Amino acid sequence: MDNNNLNQENNFSEGEESSFDIKIWLIRICKGWYFFVISLVLFMGIAYLQNRSWQPVYRSSALVIIEENKGSGLSGAQSVMQGFGLQKGYRNVNNQIVMFSSQDLIEKVVKRMPQLAVDYYAKGRFKTSNLYKISPIDISSLYIAPNAYEREFSIKDIGNDFYEISFEGNKETPTFSAKGRYGKQLETSMFFITINKTSFYRNKFDICFTFKNLDALAADLHSRLAFDFKMTGSSVIEVSLTGNVYERDCDFLNTLCDEFLAEDLVRKNDAAVKTVDFIDTQMSEISDSLRISENRLQNYKANNFMVSTASGSDLAAKYNTIDSKQTELRL
Repeated sequence: MDNNNLNQENNFSEGEESSFDIKIWLIRICKGWYFFVISLVLFMGIAYLQNRSWQPVYRSSALVIIEENKGSGLSGAQSVMQGFGLQKGYRNVNNQIVMFSSQDLIEKVVKRMPQLAVDYYAKGRFKTSNLYKISPIDISSLYIAPNAYEREFSIKDIGNDFYEISFEGNKETPTFSAKGRYGKQLETSMFFITINKTSFYRNKFDICFTFKNLDALAADLHSRLAFDFKMTGSSVIEVSLTGNVYERDCDFLNTLCDEFLAEDLVRKNDAAVKTVDFIDTQMSEISDSLRISENRLQNYKANNFMVSTASGSDLAAKYNTIDSKQTELRL
């Protein structure tokens, strides 16, 4: 019985091994070759479109040294202020980071950078390219209507020093079109602007531009900012920003650092001025107290027939002279 079972199992296993025939599978694959070709073409096309429309993401960063006052490292003025009960270490790194990332500071930076107020870009078949610092035109605005912000306007050069601005319109804003001349102010219901040519100007261009709301722009920049210590235990802060236009992000970070350092200097000067004023006030009060005490001392001496230190020294010298003469006479 055991030998028969073993023979049956061996025959079964040999049958399983012989059931896979590579020739049969090759024939089946060859019959369905067009499925592989179609899949290959489809996936290659998807990859091509993805690469054409893909936008690179850059990470821009800057390093800032934050001065921290703690322990014996305080300056003389701050040590004096601590002597009057002020909190120790009132300037620390965490407080500086909070001020560095404040919404008010970012809004000041955005207002200092008028190039951020208008976004220029060229739209291709698959990809949109930002034209920061390479735009053929520069737009300066005197007035922008609230409904003109964040709208995509198209502008094309129509020759003879003229241009045409258009907007396709939507449910909220009707279709808009206007023609203007370079260097001349264009006044419409949407905006009062002046468009000038730049060194990148070329004939017959066709680009788009968008007026950016400064509050929304500041909120967007604030959400993309990140702060981290360059090294554990150090006061060097790395502030970074991720985005698709690294030149614009670098300019923003540089301006942000400059504005932060300028405000930090103003705060230091303000603290120094207040410290000096406080010390002057205390010195004035102490001088008045000393003057009053000196007058009281003089009055006390006069009322109690006391002599000054200078008079006492003179009397001591005279006494020594007389004592010497008396000794000579005795001899």
